Amino acid sequence: IEFYFSTNNLDRDVYLRKHMDTSTGYVPIGLMVEFSQVKKYRTSIPELLEVIGGSKKLEMDATRKVVRLRDEKERKKWVDANVKAKEAEASATPSQGGIASPPRKAP
Repeated sequence: IEFYFSTNNLDRDVYLRKHMDTSTGYVPIGLMVEFSQVKKYRTSIPELLEVIGGSKKLEMDATRKVVRLRDEKERKKWVDANVKAKEAEASATPSQGGIASPPRKAP
């Protein structure tokens, strides 16, 4: 599950980024159980909650219905990129829409 929230995955996973709440970065756990790799292992929601609960990289809210990156700086990078992309998408013509990746730091 942590893989889905890794930089390597979020860089290209437009679908997951589109489902991130633009103010909190939370993603519905119900969405996570629909991912093909989660389905492949027949992971139940209680099992998924147990895995996320033991994660040092992810956190759930008090309702245990949403999950997000624990690291605020990392999370903010993706939330900000998502907000900018949604703003650009709203003001663009249909052929110009899209979700941007956060800016990369120079090596």
